Amino acid sequence: MKKTLISFAVASALAVPATSAFAVDVSGFADVQLTVTDDSTKNTAGPTSSDNPREKQFSANGEVDFTHAAGDVTVRADVDLNLRGATLRNGSTADSASLEQALVVWKANQAVTVIGGVFNSPIGQDAEDIVDQRFTSHSAVYNVLDHQTALDGNNVAGIAVAGMLGPATVTAAVLNDLGSGHGVSTTTAAGKNSLALNINLSPSAVPGLDLELGFASQESYKAGVTGNPSSAGNVIDFNVSYNVQNMVEVGLDYLKPSDIVDSAYDVWIKGSAGMGVDLGLRYSSVSWDSAVLGGAVSDNSSTAFIVSKAMGSNLDVALEYRSNDGNVANGGTITPSLVTTTNAVSGLPDGTQTWINIIGKF
Repeated sequence: MKKTLISFAVASALAVPATSAFAVDVSGFADVQLTVTDDSTKNTAGPTSSDNPREKQFSANGEVDFTHAAGDVTVRADVDLNLRGATLRNGSTADSASLEQALVVWKANQAVTVIGGVFNSPIGQDAEDIVDQRFTSHSAVYNVLDHQTALDGNNVAGIAVAGMLGPATVTAAVLNDLGSGHGVSTTTAAGKNSLALNINLSPSAVPGLDLELGFASQESYKAGVTGNPSSAGNVIDFNVSYNVQNMVEVGLDYLKPSDIVDSAYDVWIKGSAGMGVDLGLRYSSVSWDSAVLGGAVSDNSSTAFIVSKAMGSNLDVALEYRSNDGNVANGGTITPSLVTTTNAVSGLPDGTQTWINIIGKF
């Protein structure tokens, strides 16, 4: 199971009471990153045209997760730790800590689990945290979904009910509208709700195969409405992965929004090369809704290659190279505002990017 929400739904059905009413399980990770190259940020700072504010710069982030289980109830809180002053995707300045998840999981009976609070979205294939991701950079589908959610990361707030329906795990949720107007109260999204449905199936007849279908509603794009010009509206996601004897895994994640984005997808392969070394290759693409953005914008695409090495049971080192083909304002054919919008939604700014990550878990 690749999603925390679905994992809770299954694991809570098997949970046993904690030995102590005060027992709390603490886990988490630290991620140290060196940005080796980032062409997308050239010529943006410094006195000369060659200065780059990100290249050859170190950053770090981490997470501490607290989980307590007693009887039929599990409580969890995930706290993200960031460098104070770091810039978030929405352009704001990060605090030193922020809340990723805060949820209560109740095993109502042997068949039904109820989850309430703020939690990782069940929609999409890519995971929230780097320790669960197949690549160190997020996929295009994740980026589109992340851009839509008002909360930091691809996280949602609401209540969900999950359980087994035959061989499938089914999750249904009532959420705050995904975008909630991105905090702008004048939009038609303010005060609205989203409905989400996720069906996950790992058929026993085909070991290693995982199928998932997800849907989430959202206030649609409204032309001229302040704060709501980039709503992707309702989204449908289908993803599949197939693991061959824990040696090689291949996958596809396909997203079909109703607005702004025409479609987005990721195809990838990742496998073991032996001696604790993994190799991965991913191709991503985002195409645009010409009825909303016009015909000038072109597809954003990306090819990513990763090599990682397990240095120990709790330490990995990864090198990822990513080449993005994004929109650029060439001679005014595409306006700077459209470049900004498409880059923000797809998360694939034009240019190459290279990162080295050192990831430790506890």
